Amino acid sequence: MFTFFTESSNFYYTLITASLCIAIYIITKKIFIAYKTEKESIKQALQKTQKSLSLRQNFTLKKDDKKYDAIVKNIKTTNIPENITSQATKESLDSLNRIGEISKLTQRAEVLIGQKQYKEAEKIMIQALSYDETHKKSLEIISQIYLSLEQYSKAIFFLENFFKYHKENVATCNNYALAHFYTKDFPTTISYYSKAIALEPDNAIRYENLGKIFIALENYEDASKCYIEASKLDIKNIEYHKIIADCLRKETNYVEAKKRYEKILEFSPYEKTTLQALEDLKKLGF
Repeated sequence: MFTFFTESSNFYYTLITASLCIAIYIITKKIFIAYKTEKESIKQALQKTQKSLSLRQNFTLKKDDKKYDAIVKNIKTTNIPENITSQATKESLDSLNRIGEISKLTQRAEVLIGQKQYKEAEKIMIQALSYDETHKKSLEIISQIYLSLEQYSKAIFFLENFFKYHKENVATCNNYALAHFYTKDFPTTISYYSKAIALEPDNAIRYENLGKIFIALENYEDASKCYIEASKLDIKNIEYHKIIADCLRKETNYVEAKKRYEKILEFSPYEKTTLQALEDLKKLGF
């Protein structure tokens, strides 16, 4: 009986110990599985985060990462022009240098024109136009030079280039009209002097220039009209009144001529040529 009890106790003791070991094993295994699962989840989360990072971070990814490979391949196959900034800067500097050089040349030419050294000025302006054949001031100056040298066809050529690239102004219209006057193209002369009047209608000289052309053409009626407009803008200009009176006399309009001579005496009572003209009209019965 005592032996049975001892053997039975040993049996239960062994059973309990085995159960405890099994329980500890199961619990340990569950803990290990849970740890492994959590570690795997953390690893996957880290991989997802890495894949969503910028290109700089992606350099740490494996070479077989498709996203990494695609991005790197795209960079390698993209042609980016080199020295874009340096090229633009160089072009800007070249342009500034060219403008500066033209400015110096035109200033030098104007000094030479003032000294009537037209041939030297011509050489300088040809050099300026070699930098920019459309340069506004250069075209104006060289046309003036050729007018002074009485090379009217050249003056016309450069003025036509001016009109091609730039808007007409009073000076260029006047020069173009004058050049055509000397080449005896009177319709063009009248047209461009008229354009100068349209551009500057409040300047008496504009009407005076056109009036001179009509006098040269012996068109005294239109000449007197031009000088009448000029005299309205410069009422004390005795020369204008004298020309008007002379034109009226040539048209045999003696009555109006006499009125104009008398007006001159209001500004200059002892003007000899006017007094003589009135004396001549008096002899004619006026």
